[in-house]
Amino acid sequence: MSQEQLTELNLELSNQMSSDEKMLLEHQVRFWKHKAWRAEQQRDRAILASKEAEAITEKYKSIPKERLDKLLQEVEQEELIIAKKNADVYMNTIGLVNFCKLEKSAELLESRLDKIKFWKNVSDNYTQYIP
Repeated sequence: MSQEQLTELNLELSNQMSSDEKMLLEHQVRFWKHKAWRAEQQRDRAILASKEAEAITEKYKSIPKERLDKLLQEVEQEELIIAKKNADVYMNTIGLVNFCKLEKSAELLESRLDKIKFWKNVSDNYTQYIP
């Protein structure tokens, strides 16, 4: 609201309303103005985030899918190796026979992500037994 509109409103309110009603109405005006401002800020942040995502997409758009898939497989393989090495630390706690059973169970899993999750769970489950 402009300054003229506010003074006009105040003049009208002083003639028709009590001071409590006027104060309540002013509070409601401030509340809704602030709420509208917050909604605008949130919308601006969402627009900025989507523009940043579009810029990143444009930046990497020229990379062939085969190359990205190959990089993803390499990263997953490295993560699997690290997860298995972390589980190897607990071999003495687990025991060699049980560890071999775990390896066979892991080999039966089809996806690399499932294997990574499996070995991370093994590590998490046996950390409590290490002195």
